[in-house]
Amino acid sequence: MTAKIRWHLSSLAEGKGILGPSALRAALEKHGYALSVAQASRLLRHPPSKVDIAMLRALCKTFNCGLTDLLDLGLSEAPSQDGKETSKESVERAASPERESPEQSSHLMGPRAIALRPLPARTVLRSVE
Repeated sequence: MTAKIRWHLSSLAEGKGILGPSALRAALEKHGYALSVAQASRLLRHPPSKVDIAMLRALCKTFNCGLTDLLDLGLSEAPSQDGKETSKESVERAASPERESPEQSSHLMGPRAIALRPLPARTVLRSVE
């Protein structure tokens, strides 16, 4: 499934009076995220090709908004034919503040499920086959 991402950064920026890449760059630096004027210009015109969580966090702090205010994944609302959850339902459930406890969601975990814990800084992740 290919979804068209709708990027609302330019309208959010206009609403906050941030009228150009230099102003966006300065606003993001106040929240600890540095980027060039050229990168800020691209962000104002197009959604990023890769997700940078630090950038999304800085944008949400800058505009005092949530992730759904910043972008729309454009997921299909059509129900799946096999009765399984659609991608949109899955995203909405994951974003919901009423998450299931690990005991309730254990049926979703496969036999290779592991408990997650924070990784120390400079940890290199490798795929284990």
